Amino acid sequence: MHENPSTTEALATGFEFDGWRINCVMYKGQRCFPAAEVGRAIGYAHDGARLRTAIRDDWSEDFIEGEHCFLVEGEDLTQLRLDNPDLVLSKTRRLVLLTEPGLHMALLRTRKPKGRELRRKLAAEVLPQVARVGEFSPSREVVDNIVVERATLEPVTTSLDERRMAVAEGRLDLDLRQAQAAAIDQLTQDLHAVLDAPSLQALRVRRASVMLNDPLRHLAPMLPAGPVKIQATEIGRRLGISRQLVGRLLTRTKCRKDPSLFETRLTVAENSDKQVPIYLWDPKVVTILRDYMRSQS
Repeated sequence: MHENPSTTEALATGFEFDGWRINCVMYKGQRCFPAAEVGRAIGYAHDGARLRTAIRDDWSEDFIEGEHCFLVEGEDLTQLRLDNPDLVLSKTRRLVLLTEPGLHMALLRTRKPKGRELRRKLAAEVLPQVARVGEFSPSREVVDNIVVERATLEPVTTSLDERRMAVAEGRLDLDLRQAQAAAIDQLTQDLHAVLDAPSLQALRVRRASVMLNDPLRHLAPMLPAGPVKIQATEIGRRLGISRQLVGRLLTRTKCRKDPSLFETRLTVAENSDKQVPIYLWDPKVVTILRDYMRSQS
C-alpha cells in the first residue's frame, strides 16, 4: 500500500446481492464499486458490462469523473491489480469504478427492477455498517448509530384484525406517497423547460425519496443550494394578478435593477427554433410585490 493518494488501498469489504458478489475497494480515498459487478447483479447484459457502457456513454452528462466514477487504466490499473488480484483479472485493460454517490445515481437512473431492491439494501443495511466499521455482515445491524449483532426475535403472533389493519395502513401510506410522487412528476414536467440540470436532478431525488420512504441523505450533495427561481407567470398566480401587471410592478419596485433577484436563461420559443431569453425570479420577489401592493391600496 502506498501513501500517494492516487494509489489504491487494500480491498475494504463487499457484500452479496441476489446471489452475486459486489466488491467494495478503496480508490483515491473513496469507497468504490466495480460497475460491471453492479450491472451483473441487477441484470445487465454481457456479464454486467452494459451498465458500464451506459455510464460512459448514455449517462455521461450526469456522471462526473472523480466524483461519481473513475476510469482506471494504465499504471493505476496495474497497482489496483497488485493490491486486489481477485478483483482485477489479468486480461482486464480498463475498469470503471463507481463511487458511493455514483452507485446511487446509477441505481436511480436504471430501469432494472433489481436496481430498486439494491438501493434499499444499500441504504438500509450495507452502507451504514461500512461507514462505521469498514465492512458489512448480514448477521449485524445498526442500532442507535452502533453496529451490533442481530437479535434473534421470538415469533410474534398477531390477530387477523391487527394484520388487516396493518395492510390497510400500508396501502394508505403507499397511496399518499404515490400521490406525492405524481405531484412531483407534474411539477417536473411543467418546469422542465426553465429548470437547470441540478434542479431537475433534485426533483428526481425527491421523488425517489418519497417512493422509497427514505430521506436519501447520502444524495444531499446533489441537491442545488438556494430556492428554485420562478417565472413571472408563477408570481402572478401566487399574487392573483396578471402577468402583465407583474411586469409593471417589477419595474415600479426596481426589482429589475437588482441582479440578486433574478437571472436570465435562454429557451426555445414555441413554434420556432429561435432561442429567446426568459427571466427567472427569486421567490422573495413575491413578498416584495405583495408589500408594495398593500402600501398602494
